[in-house]
Amino acid sequence: MNNIIYFMPLLFSFLILQQGNATPIKYGYGNSNGVEIGKTHLLSEDETILNYKISENESKNQQVKYNIQVALLIRQEGSHLLASVLFNNESRGNYFVHRNRLALDNNGADINATSEMCGESFLITTGNIVLDYSGHKCEFDESSFEYDWVEIKPRKDVVFNFELGRYYNFLPKNNSYNIGSLEYYVADEKWFTVKKIYKYFFRIMNIRYEACDSTSEDVLCKFNPQPEDTIKYFLETFYLNGGREGEYFKIRTNQMKMNVDGDRIKVG
Repeated sequence: MNNIIYFMPLLFSFLILQQGNATPIKYGYGNSNGVEIGKTHLLSEDETILNYKISENESKNQQVKYNIQVALLIRQEGSHLLASVLFNNESRGNYFVHRNRLALDNNGADINATSEMCGESFLITTGNIVLDYSGHKCEFDESSFEYDWVEIKPRKDVVFNFELGRYYNFLPKNNSYNIGSLEYYVADEKWFTVKKIYKYFFRIMNIRYEACDSTSEDVLCKFNPQPEDTIKYFLETFYLNGGREGEYFKIRTNQMKMNVDGDRIKVG
């Protein structure tokens, strides 16, 4: 871990951020939607709208504003293409990053370990082709709210390592790729604590009614409330459900441009 702490300032000081690929995306490559591995397929109109939700400049501004940095480093070791996502919390408070772009395990905290990707985490393009994500997706629900977030303590670093060839099929031969992470959802400790309290509050206060069954008996029957009848709906309508603007934000890594020989990358 000491190696990570020493390496992080160097990475953030000298890493050159790459600009995105301006070429319109028309095709996907891989095995998305049952397409055979190694085949290029035409994307639908909805699928061609592939882009980041926030601009690179907006991400940089958020990182400066909240004193948290995230960077992407990619390296090839033999047949393995490894991506390291490094978070550096320079603030005085805790931050929490949602696992939907990371992993359900914390193995990535070890610089020598790789994590299981929890969903589509990277945008990888070459020319007008985007690589399909072929891994699994994690399910998140209210019962596991606390575990669904990775805590990054003040003045600490956290790194997650992924083997890209396990989740993306690269085209044969040598091609130039633009690789960047999708957005990470980050919350500060106040947002996280308030949200957690309201999650438990909702569970207690939201009474669920069973539907009435046909019966010949003269009995009272409870009704099924509409969503707008619940305490949760009331609180969310008046913005009393925890969290305020400025305490919950999105950031993403730099983009890296690199040549990858798909014939040399281990798949799966």
